[in-house]
Amino acid sequence: MIKNDKVKMGYQKIISMGNTTIISKECRIVGNISGSCDINVAGEVYGDVTTERSVITEENSIIRGDIKSTGAFIKGEVRGSIRVDGNLIIGDTARVEGDIEYRSMSIEKGAFFSGKSSVIDEDSKKE
Repeated sequence: MIKNDKVKMGYQKIISMGNTTIISKECRIVGNISGSCDINVAGEVYGDVTTERSVITEENSIIRGDIKSTGAFIKGEVRGSIRVDGNLIIGDTARVEGDIEYRSMSIEKGAFFSGKSSVIDEDSKKE
């Protein structure tokens, strides 16, 4: 559940009303996922997650791999690098171990982050 209005507004800006791929909490995927849709992970992914849209990880979800997307709201566990060309929110239940790159970012009180962080500038976004 989203606990405060400020984060809820940010979350709603990240996700679009288009197609969404959902990895349910009972599901474990071993391998990379890529697409042009929003991806919501409630289960486990052992591989990279790449999309032209947004990634949302639910509380108690696990990703062991890199994330590359336009936006992300992380509420679960991620071990790998995260590159977000837009807004990155690390929620209060998140545990992130790896380097992150972002255009804008917020980390909620209670979140765990271990790694390097850097802002994406216009030149590096084109890579």
